[in-house]
Amino acid sequence: MARIARSGGAPDHARRVVLNSFPASLPGDSGLPRARLSRTAVGSVRLTAALAALSLGFLVAMSFALVVLAAQRSSVLTPTTQPRFFPSWMTGPLGGLWPSFPESYLTPEHFISFGLLAMFACYIVAWRWAPQLRARWTIAALVLVQLIFFLSPPLPDTDVFNYINYARMGVIYHLNPYATIPALEPFTDASFALSNWHHLLSPYGPLFTLIMYALVPFGVPASFWLVKLIVAGSSLGLLAFLWRCAVRLGRSPVRAVVFAGLNPVVLVWGLGGDHYDFLLMFVIMLGVYLALDARAPAGSAVAAGSGAPAESAGSPGATPEVAARDLGVGAAFMSAVAIKASAGLLLPIVLGGVGAGRRRRVAVGMMASALALALASYLAFGARLPDLSEQSSLVTGVGPANILGMLLGLGGDTAGMRAVLFAVILVTVALCTYWTWTGRRSWCAVAGVASLVLVLALSWTAPWYIVWILPFAALASSDRVRYAVLALSLYFILAFSPMASDLMNLVHLHPGSTPLGQREGALFNELVH
Repeated sequence: MARIARSGGAPDHARRVVLNSFPASLPGDSGLPRARLSRTAVGSVRLTAALAALSLGFLVAMSFALVVLAAQRSSVLTPTTQPRFFPSWMTGPLGGLWPSFPESYLTPEHFISFGLLAMFACYIVAWRWAPQLRARWTIAALVLVQLIFFLSPPLPDTDVFNYINYARMGVIYHLNPYATIPALEPFTDASFALSNWHHLLSPYGPLFTLIMYALVPFGVPASFWLVKLIVAGSSLGLLAFLWRCAVRLGRSPVRAVVFAGLNPVVLVWGLGGDHYDFLLMFVIMLGVYLALDARAPAGSAVAAGSGAPAESAGSPGATPEVAARDLGVGAAFMSAVAIKASAGLLLPIVLGGVGAGRRRRVAVGMMASALALALASYLAFGARLPDLSEQSSLVTGVGPANILGMLLGLGGDTAGMRAVLFAVILVTVALCTYWTWTGRRSWCAVAGVASLVLVLALSWTAPWYIVWILPFAALASSDRVRYAVLALSLYFILAFSPMASDLMNLVHLHPGSTPLGQREGALFNELVH
C-alpha cells in the first residue's frame, strides 16, 4: 500500500487520505487484489474531493452573487431600504456590479429562493466529504464568505438598526432602553426610521447593549459597519475555537468548521443580517475551549467533557493554569447570559459536564462574573432588565411550533401549545443536565440537543437561531444531531425564502389567515409602528 501511495511522483492528497482511512489488512474473501482495491479507493477519493472542492467554490460564488444582487437596488433582500432610499454607505463597495437582465425570466425572488436551495445542496456535499478537502481550501472559502457578507448591505432583516437605535436612545437622549420605548424618542434621529421595534422595550442583554453604547459616538453609518465588523470577527473567532475544540476531541476540524460555518441559513440570515448571535456563540465557544482540558489526550473522556475530573489527567491537584481556565469557563458562560438570556439553559449542563473536580471553580467563576455584570448593569440601567416577555409572547407564523400546532388541528401555537412546549424545554434541560452530571453523555453533544429543542419549541423564532446549535452539533460524536440540524436548516430555507407563500399555498397552510395568525399580526404591527 505504501509503495502504491508513493507511485506517480510527488505526494498526492488523495493517496494520503486513503492511507489514513484504509484498513491495514484486507478481508480474506474480498476477491480483489490489494493494489487494484487501493487504486479504486484513490480514484473515489479524488472524485469526492473534487466534488467537495467544487461545492466550496459554488458556495463562495453564490454568496457573492446574492450580495451583489442585494447591493444593486432595493428588494426583498433589503427590508431597510426603499426605492428612493438606498444610500451608498449602506450598499457598500459591491453596489452597482449586478448585470442587467430581463426580470421576466428570472426575478430576484426566484434567484434567491432557488439559489438558496442550490447552496444548501452544495453545503451538504462539502460537509459530507470535507475530510478529503485540503485545510487551506476550506479556510480560504470560509474567509472569503465572511468577507463577502461583511461587504453586504443588511440582509434580510432590520435588527442591526434596532441595536443602534436602542443604544442612541441611552447615550444621546438619556432614555433607558429597558424602561422607555423607542416611540418616545425624537423621530428625527437618523436610526429611528431604519429600525422597527418602536413600541417594544429593548430585549437585548445588558452586556451587548453596553458594547453598542460604545459605538454611538461614531454615528449611524459608522456604527453599522462596526457592528458588521464585530459580527464577522466573532464568526471567525468562534470557528477558530471550534477548530481547536474539534482537534482536542479527535474530530475532523475541517468537517466541523464546514458544518458550522458554511450553512446557507447562517450565511444569509445570520451573517447577512448582522445578528449579535455570533458574538454570543463566540463567547460560548471560548468557554467550551477553556472547558476542554488541554493536558488530556485527544479523544479521551476528559477532553470530551464526559464528566471526569480535570485532575485525573495530570497532577493530583489543580495547577494555577487549570484553576484560571475553570474560572474563565464560568466567566465566559455567564457573559453569554448577559449578552442573550437564552444561554442560561446551558449553565447546569456545563456545570455537570466539567466534572466534580472542576465544578466548584467553574461555579465560582460564574458567580463572580454574575456579580460584576449585575453591578455594571445596575449602574447603567438601574434595576431594569431586558423585556423578554413581550417579544417571546409573539408567534412566528411559519415557525416550527406554530406549524406543528396547525398540523395538530389546534389552530397554531396557542396558549395550551406553548405550555406543553415550555414543559418540553424544561424536561429536555433536566434530562441533559442529568446525563452530564452522571457522565453518561458528552456535554458538547447534550448542549446541542438542548439548543435544538429550544429552537424548535420557541414561539418567536428566526432562521439565524440555528447558529446556537451548529457548533455543538459539529462537535458531537454522532451524526444524529447533525442530521436533525440539516432538516431544520432546509425547513428554514423553505419557510423563510421569498417563495415561501407559494409553498404554503401548495400544502394548503395559511398561518396568517387563522384567528391566532390575525391576532398575532395585529399585535406585531402595533409593536413595530
